[in-house]
Amino acid sequence: MSAFPSRLHLRLTVDGVRPRIWREIEADEDLSVHDLHRCVQLMMGWRDTAPHELRTTTTPALRWGRATPETPDLLDEDTATLGEAAAHGDLSYRYGADWSVRVQALAHTGPIPAGARILLLDGERRGPWEDAGGPQGYAERVALFGDRRRPEYLALSEWLDRSEGPWSPVLPSYFDATGVQSELNLLFDPVGAGLDLDDLSGLVRRPGYGSEDGPQPTSALVRFVSELSAPLRGQLRMHLHRTGALARMNEWTDADQAASARAVAPFVALLSALGPDGAGLTRAGWLPSAVVEQVLDCSDWAAGWDGPRGSEASCAPVRSVREQATRVGLVRKVHGRLVPTAAALPAVVDPHLLLRQIGVHVLDRLRIPARVAGAAYLLACADGTPRALRWRASRFALDSTGLSAPVGGALSAPDLSEVAPPGSAADAATGRGPGQTLGEREIRDIIAPVWDTLRIAGGWSPAAERDSDVAALAREALR
Repeated sequence: MSAFPSRLHLRLTVDGVRPRIWREIEADEDLSVHDLHRCVQLMMGWRDTAPHELRTTTTPALRWGRATPETPDLLDEDTATLGEAAAHGDLSYRYGADWSVRVQALAHTGPIPAGARILLLDGERRGPWEDAGGPQGYAERVALFGDRRRPEYLALSEWLDRSEGPWSPVLPSYFDATGVQSELNLLFDPVGAGLDLDDLSGLVRRPGYGSEDGPQPTSALVRFVSELSAPLRGQLRMHLHRTGALARMNEWTDADQAASARAVAPFVALLSALGPDGAGLTRAGWLPSAVVEQVLDCSDWAAGWDGPRGSEASCAPVRSVREQATRVGLVRKVHGRLVPTAAALPAVVDPHLLLRQIGVHVLDRLRIPARVAGAAYLLACADGTPRALRWRASRFALDSTGLSAPVGGALSAPDLSEVAPPGSAADAATGRGPGQTLGEREIRDIIAPVWDTLRIAGGWSPAAERDSDVAALAREALR
């Protein structure tokens, strides 16, 4: 008798949807019915937000799930095996009120020693958008998705941004089989996949499994991913691999060296102008005009500034450089002088070291909403998201982590007080009224310290922003 379980060859097809959405898998028959539930959710890109059950197609039907006062007759899905359920013939997996998936056992196969517990054989098309309102609503939205000329398209695009988020490809024909299999391996064999079992993000590997090349447990990226729900963590991991963002965090090229030199140039100019001993501040606490001029004149980072130049009080770019240099630990005020810190001095001549010194502190000293939204924005900069859409990643992160109200991303007055301080742009824009949703201006205000640091690195004028320089700093901040 084999020490390994026999396997089932299953075909899963979403009912009522054309073109068909289907998957074929091989699965160990001793997996539980609950394991099948987790597998379906992962393969369809759903987020386990509604009740589910597995039932036979016989009459009367046998039903497995999680018993509740409303469904006391459900059989225990944790103790029933997939093989036991499949012995009853075709099965129907029900998810919420809208979706059903036909599960057909095509064949029994022999055991595979040390094989994946669930092996994805084939499939087509991404799972239907789960909040689309069932097959009919999904069909209507897919038809609209294919015609950008229709006026309703903008509303659909906004709905997809809010419901699917920035890390799940919305193209109906898309299916990432490699990414799904990787996630199945992590879900059903985390030890074999090399996962550090103390890590929630699923990004940290044990020694010998690529831990040297992957994110470290203390990185901002690992912390951010760990704060998401399990389904979102999986979608974000696939996104990181699909876009190459994770691989780029572990690379350093000549282009990165040039980008880092440009990104840190304003900070280098400030540190150089101060010198090892620092510079005396005016009675009002401002930098002397000579230092202001020197920082403005470094490279072309402030080319878009056409305001006053002689006084820090009226020169927003230099004032921002000083504020962020203080926040990330490059300078401090001592007895009426602004002086470089001990950590900053050796980094002045090494752009990469200085970029790392800035990056490691970009998310420091921020309240939880600002840190979560800031990390999402940094990721959008690092993964190549178009500039005009990056703020939406921050909004989605706040919505999905419960830091904004769960319905429609609306914030109550107390919520808004937490994410946007009194007197801020968000405060003025919204009037702090209940039900106010977050727009681009409010998101920028929430992540103001992160936004300002990236703006310094990429060029003060939005029209001249250097995406490569912003991406270099974003990768360092997440790494």
